[in-house]
Amino acid sequence: MLYYNCIIFIAILIQGFLIAHIIDCTYLEREEKRTPIVISGFIILEALCEVLCLLLSNGNASFTVCMQTIEVVITPIVIIKMAQMLDLNEKLKMIAYVLLAIATGINLILTLLYGFVFYSIYSGLLMLEILIFAMQAYIYGKKWQAQNNLTLIAMFVFFCCGLIVQSINEKENVILIILSIEYLMFMLYYGELRHATDRLTGLLNRHSYEAKLRKLNYETIILILDLNCFKQINEKYGHQAGDIVLQKIGNIIKKVYQEMGSCYRIGGDEFAVILKKGEKQKLVEASINYNETEVIKFLNKIMHNQMQKEKEKESLLPDLAVGGAIYTPGRDSVTSTVKAAIKKADENMYKEKAIMKQ
Repeated sequence: MLYYNCIIFIAILIQGFLIAHIIDCTYLEREEKRTPIVISGFIILEALCEVLCLLLSNGNASFTVCMQTIEVVITPIVIIKMAQMLDLNEKLKMIAYVLLAIATGINLILTLLYGFVFYSIYSGLLMLEILIFAMQAYIYGKKWQAQNNLTLIAMFVFFCCGLIVQSINEKENVILIILSIEYLMFMLYYGELRHATDRLTGLLNRHSYEAKLRKLNYETIILILDLNCFKQINEKYGHQAGDIVLQKIGNIIKKVYQEMGSCYRIGGDEFAVILKKGEKQKLVEASINYNETEVIKFLNKIMHNQMQKEKEKESLLPDLAVGGAIYTPGRDSVTSTVKAAIKKADENMYKEKAIMKQ
């Protein structure tokens, strides 16, 4: 019993720490903090229900069943709320809550007939909810170019293992501590994702770019992109119009290059793309005479073609100059270091910028 009480105490302690962290964190706006704090509040409520079961039941079966029902309803609500933080669409949210209502209704009827909570009903429901969460996390991560998908896999496996343990031992609420740790892992994932992302454009930020460059150890292509005459847009139409332009440019860059590599906003109107491992070689092999220079021209061309299409829809969009260089570690070339490759890409971008202004 002492061991179980310690588990409940740890679950409450974890949520207390998370609430303090959420209140103090800088990567969430004030209104964005509401949902994660509510989630922690739900988990604390579930822990308090378990405490009341232990302290006040005294053989009162009805009271115990009531508390246990509240507990098993809270867990799927927490998972749905976590998915909402990842922009869960209204249709999926409605499906999740309808499933919860159906499971709760069936359980209440069976509880009235047999006098105890049927955890197996909620185990099936939780599996469905966690699948919805995993699917939404994947969609959200892809949208924001998540680099830490292993964390999501670990969360999914961890929760499934918890459900198995709970089904083996239904006397004690193992899911409570599992849910607390799961939510802690989720907030670590969510916080890292927010720290890595430029919220205006949806691209990875400069911090992510520099971290990637420090770890870059394979041959690849680095592209540097810069907007022409962006200052004039801000001066003529205002910074709000400038922000809209940056958002649209971010979407265009992702649309053109995201399948090939990682896309970054590294300055006010400056962007970068680093191709994934092996992507450069695929492009070289598909080019005429295995020509590496032709590959960079091809990457520039597909961006220019896309920009022309977008400018037909939105005339306010400025030109986007693109410069590329091939990073060749271990080879005797002028771009054998990251610094040299970026310098070369930058020089090529400014050459194109000068041509555009003619």
